[in-house]
Amino acid sequence: MVGLNTNRLTDEGIQAVLEQWPTLKWAVEGDDCAEGGNLWSVYQRLIEVYCVVKVGGVAVQVEAAQALLQRETASLAADMAALPPATAFNRAALLRQEIQDLKNAVHWRIEQLQRISPEEEAVVRNAIAVIETRLLGIG
Repeated sequence: MVGLNTNRLTDEGIQAVLEQWPTLKWAVEGDDCAEGGNLWSVYQRLIEVYCVVKVGGVAVQVEAAQALLQRETASLAADMAALPPATAFNRAALLRQEIQDLKNAVHWRIEQLQRISPEEEAVVRNAIAVIETRLLGIG
């Protein structure tokens, strides 16, 4: 297991997690994640990619993040435009900061999503039934 790639999911990594799940689950539930070593890192990556695949995949999530940014930015800009002159300066500064924070958060999310390779997405999509049955108890 020392040779497992903890940066990219592979069939081998998913298989190792599935085979070692009873032991790994015990370590996770016992809050002793260090005991899982590389396997724990592969498990974390598997769950991260699984969650993205389950809600449509990387492209769908990137599109959703961009749409959220567009909607929220437009809403905040409309709020700024509607400010009464007496409070406009201070409130506008806060709204500009909120827009910047929103842009930063969405940019970070898109970067995280783009770190999931098409190969990882495909490997997880192909193994979704067994992942749900063995790891999540679904099915």
